[in-house]
Amino acid sequence: MKTLDMTSFSSGGALAGMATVPATELKNEIGAVFDRLREHGAMAVTRHNRPQAVLVSVEDYCELQRVRRSSLDSLEREFDQLLAGMQGKPARLASSAAFAASPDQLADAAVGSNARVKKSSSRKRRPPR
Repeated sequence: MKTLDMTSFSSGGALAGMATVPATELKNEIGAVFDRLREHGAMAVTRHNRPQAVLVSVEDYCELQRVRRSSLDSLEREFDQLLAGMQGKPARLASSAAFAASPDQLADAAVGSNARVKKSSSRKRRPPR
């Protein structure tokens, strides 16, 4: 088993320093590879010295799925909150007002909003020394 410098591959360095196993060795000595996999947690399978796949332990895979699911659940909650906020009476009234506004009213609102943003961001900046 070797460790390859994977920084030249397009994985963003995610495989750098990872233990590797040639595909032929995996095919011929799968039991020994599984033993090493338990030791390393993850191994890159190479073909002609190029990574083709990654083997991970069952424990690591389950953890990856748990984290992935947790992230999706968090995004789903955030989306639901945003959607609920857009369904309320204040949002409906604001939307109706925006669609009923004249071009001049929309322009005034945009200019006023831009001025408020500039004013609030200038308060946060420190003067140059």
